[in-house]
Amino acid sequence: MLLFVFKVLCWFVFLVAAYNLGLIVFRYRHVKFAWNTNGYWAPLLPFIGNTYLAVLTGRRVNMLTTLLWAERYFGLPCSFWFSYKYHYMCNNAEEAKIVLNHPKCLNKAQLYGDVQYLFRNSLLLIDAEKWKPRRRYLRNGFKSNILKSFFPTFYQQSCYLVEEIKNVGPEQDLYKFFNKYAFMNFFLTSFGYQGEEDLDLVNIKKFGALIDSIQDEFVKLLANPLIPAFIWIRIPPGAQLRAHRAEIGKVIKLIIQDKKKRKLQVSEYVGNPNERPLVDLLLSDAYEKEYEDELYEEFTLFAGAATDTTGHTLAFCFTLLGMFPDIQRKVYEEVMEVVGDHTIQEANIQNLRYTEAVVSEVLRILPTIPLYGRYCEEDIDIGTKVVPKGANVFISAFHIQRNPDYWEDPLKFDPTRFLPENMSKIIPGSYLPFSAGPRNCIGQGMATILMKITVANIVKNFEITSKHKSIKEFKLESCISMKTLNHLDCHFTPRDKA
Repeated sequence: MLLFVFKVLCWFVFLVAAYNLGLIVFRYRHVKFAWNTNGYWAPLLPFIGNTYLAVLTGRRVNMLTTLLWAERYFGLPCSFWFSYKYHYMCNNAEEAKIVLNHPKCLNKAQLYGDVQYLFRNSLLLIDAEKWKPRRRYLRNGFKSNILKSFFPTFYQQSCYLVEEIKNVGPEQDLYKFFNKYAFMNFFLTSFGYQGEEDLDLVNIKKFGALIDSIQDEFVKLLANPLIPAFIWIRIPPGAQLRAHRAEIGKVIKLIIQDKKKRKLQVSEYVGNPNERPLVDLLLSDAYEKEYEDELYEEFTLFAGAATDTTGHTLAFCFTLLGMFPDIQRKVYEEVMEVVGDHTIQEANIQNLRYTEAVVSEVLRILPTIPLYGRYCEEDIDIGTKVVPKGANVFISAFHIQRNPDYWEDPLKFDPTRFLPENMSKIIPGSYLPFSAGPRNCIGQGMATILMKITVANIVKNFEITSKHKSIKEFKLESCISMKTLNHLDCHFTPRDKA
């Protein structure tokens, strides 16, 4: 028995040595760059690289805390190898600015490959050359005129939210509570549904629940670094994800059929006929003819992205306002000065500058998307070093936005950083809540407006409290979007209107 174990161990050592030697021979430039960039400190295993570190440290799907662990013991920047694919982990604002704006870094990092099962043909993952015309066209669904038309729906839904909190209260899971709210707003506006009669045609709650479930199942896929995604989805553990994907496909088909029946004529739109709600752009004759196979992925992507990022940010925002009553009081005073006892009007939004600064500071200190990955199609000079062709660069917005080199007292919740008179002090590349460059988040304007309206209306009607005492006590995780490991503590008490 001991002899057998010894032989197995010898073969294992031989395979590891051969694999690493092969990398040095065939990926010499990547290995050399990694060696000079704090990146070859962990032995690489055949087929999985050093992803075993995430398992050994108990992080598994938690990319953010794996990176925090590496920072603690080895420092940043550092490097990871996923199989034979090299990933440089960047925490430098200048490097981030160069990479995110570079024309040869528009394609997403190879690590995004596991997401292809859900979004392979969507705006998120398609090749840069195909992405450019599609982005240019879909951007029309987020133009200022379209966003202005969303205001009545956003405000109405925020009023419904106020009543729900008064009568029922939020769920214990604050993320899911605000995710449902964000999804409803996205569905009613970008999907072009405006009345309750529309909701009878498509089971919106089922759609939202499926989006939530499919993301939960997808986390399980990413939790198995030893099983490639294309295998995992074909074996029993992936059955639930396959079922959810098929079910959401049926719901999307119902939406498409319903929208086609009630399709508005282009002549009914005021101004530029291309400036229409997102779903109408997706179902236009020109788009559908060229991208018919991609419609499922686009619908799933936009619904999921709008739900998670906005919902999680609102959960963070109200918790932090509960932790910092002085800041909450300033928001309340601004809302009462600008809005008073009246309903919130579209013209009020631009005057809620401190409220907007609060949202921006929440996005800085707790970015819901903490990491962005790009693939280098050629050698990229990022200032002090040259990233070799074929390497992947992961930019940690989380670390950059908490870096004391760019932000004074970075863990202090201080919205005044984002007041108009202080904006010039922000170093380019140091604030990346929606990524940056040409491939940034297409829906950031929509998300910002919704969050401002929601924060203003909730603070106007409720006093918010929280038992949390410090941002440092939050234990964070991130597979796709970032949240705390435990439920957030946040309570809403109706304000005395007397």
